Amino acid sequence: MAPLDLALATGRGPAALADLDGLGPLVRDEDVALVGCRVVGDNDRFGGENIRSTAISVLDLHEVRRLSTRDTLGRVMATVTGPGPAWILGAPGRGCARRRHHARRFAE
Repeated sequence: MAPLDLALATGRGPAALADLDGLGPLVRDEDVALVGCRVVGDNDRFGGENIRSTAISVLDLHEVRRLSTRDTLGRVMATVTGPGPAWILGAPGRGCARRRHHARRFAE
């Protein structure tokens, strides 16, 4: 579910990549929104950790399809509008283009 770049950005993985210059993670779990991911088998884990047991906000594809665009964007914005850096990761796939179009319209 969460690609390697997200794992590294949140401080997971080899220290040489996940803790550059000893500064710790680039972004806190609390400031990450993972949107539209497909849960297949055990792809919602990195190492032995399930992404849903972290503070990362996860809206999988099933949840995104169930929610309205306004509710989806509300949840994402509630996660990423705090102080400091944030990370929004939209998983590619069918349906994402439609959501992006609606997201632009909602924001205007």
